[in-house]
Amino acid sequence: MKAFSTRILTRAGAVAAVAAAAAIAGPAIGSAAVAGNVTVETDVNVIIARFHQVNSPTLVNCFADVRAESNGAVVARDIDVDINGAGAGVFATQYLPHGTYLLEAGCVDGSGTTLFTPVGGKVVDIVDEGTGSAGSSGSASGSAGSTGGFFGS
Repeated sequence: MKAFSTRILTRAGAVAAVAAAAAIAGPAIGSAAVAGNVTVETDVNVIIARFHQVNSPTLVNCFADVRAESNGAVVARDIDVDINGAGAGVFATQYLPHGTYLLEAGCVDGSGTTLFTPVGGKVVDIVDEGTGSAGSSGSASGSAGSTGGFFGS
């Protein structure tokens, strides 16, 4: 019985040591996720994504991808949105005909891809020439979660 108790205590001690090491390393690993948000708007048949407060110690790039909702065809893409020192950047499409589009925007850093829009894209409607709607919220915030790949693939 004494040998059994010793093994349990030894295992419990090993688990506690691993947990303590993870607690120390965890904040450093978690800080690598991209912080920030994107607001989405339309202006005369142009979809605009404004990146705000983008920050990561290992930031690689930010991107935006616009697809037609009807068939998934890519209508606009920028795989390297210019983010300035204040963490701000702008992506804008060319003129688009009326229709429903999906905008996916996010950033890549050393820990993976962080999306600032829903996976699959934020719905953006261009109703008639000169008018549009970016949906109900108009913005999204990134999280520490990773989508596991570039453009959610």
